[in-house]
Amino acid sequence: MKYTKQPKDSRSPLVDVQFGVVPFVFDRNELKVVLITSRSNKKKWLFPKGHDEPHLSHKEVARTEAYEEAGLLGIVGAKRHAKSFSRLTGGRQRQLQFYPMEVTMLLRSWPEQAQRQRCIVSIPKALQLVQCRHLKQILLRMVNQLHTQEQAS
Repeated sequence: MKYTKQPKDSRSPLVDVQFGVVPFVFDRNELKVVLITSRSNKKKWLFPKGHDEPHLSHKEVARTEAYEEAGLLGIVGAKRHAKSFSRLTGGRQRQLQFYPMEVTMLLRSWPEQAQRQRCIVSIPKALQLVQCRHLKQILLRMVNQLHTQEQAS
C-alpha cells in the first residue's frame, strides 16, 4: 500500500513517501555500506526502501525492506537521518526517509535474492556506484552524522 500525504500547501502535488535504511558495517575499522540493485535495472545501485505499511512503524518498514530486499539484519537507528525529495511523473514528489542501520548479519538467502544483487563497498565506491543524487546526499549526511557521533563518544 502506498503512503501518500497532502502537503500543508494544498496547491502542492501529492507526496509519495518511502522509508529505508542506509546499511553500514565496519570492516577493519573502515566504514562501508551495503548496496543493492533495483529489481528492474541491475546497473542501478541503491539502498533498501519501501512504502508505508499500516501495521508497521516507519522504522519497522525500513527494517523489513532491508531483510526482504537485501537479506540484512541489524540495529536500526532511532532517528531518521535524512530526507530528500525527487520529482516523479505527473508532478508528484517522492520523499525518501532513511535510518542508519548497523548490519549485524548478512543472510545467505532472502526473499528477493533472485531479483537483486548485493555488495558491500567503501563510501567512495558507493558514491561512484549510486547514480541518484538524492541517495548520494543521504549517504553523505549519514556518514557525517556517524563521524560526529563517533567523535562525541
